[in-house]
Amino acid sequence: MTIWFTSDQHFGHKNIIKLSNRPYSSIEYMDEDIIDRYNKLVKKEDVVYFLGDLAWNQSYENYKNIFKQLNGRKSYILGNHDNKQHLIKCQKEGLLLDVRESKILNIGSDTIHLTHYPLLEWYNFYKGGYALHGHTHAKLNDYCLSTDVGVDCWEYEPVSWEEIKQYIDNNCTANIHKNI
Repeated sequence: MTIWFTSDQHFGHKNIIKLSNRPYSSIEYMDEDIIDRYNKLVKKEDVVYFLGDLAWNQSYENYKNIFKQLNGRKSYILGNHDNKQHLIKCQKEGLLLDVRESKILNIGSDTIHLTHYPLLEWYNFYKGGYALHGHTHAKLNDYCLSTDVGVDCWEYEPVSWEEIKQYIDNNCTANIHKNI
């Protein structure tokens, strides 16, 4: 089983192609490609943490249809463009494990704070804790042990914890808080 993270797909959001300079000619092509890329990586037994903004102004039926197409067991952190009622309905139907504002996750000895929005400090910040977020669409530099897991940062695909940890440990300014 692999643990994956992703955010900011913005399914059905025509303007996101221009706003985030995405390489798609239409929302239909974007939506299809992001789903295909996701399913090539994520297996049915995998766990996926969505850190918000799955869809833009979509009906409950569209949310439900999107989740039914995506592999894995899915946990959801609310973003600023999400319809909370639609997501809770999806949870009640068994399409999502949970729906939350944020979550503290432990993977082995690593503690990870999950939220849609970037934070300046987070749980276990001074003890080497990690933070994952979405929202910024690759427009904000990484900070300490924190990074954006949005599709605009990771080739329109989810990213595994192993890849994230290696990336952060090799590229982010981790020593800022470990020496305090």
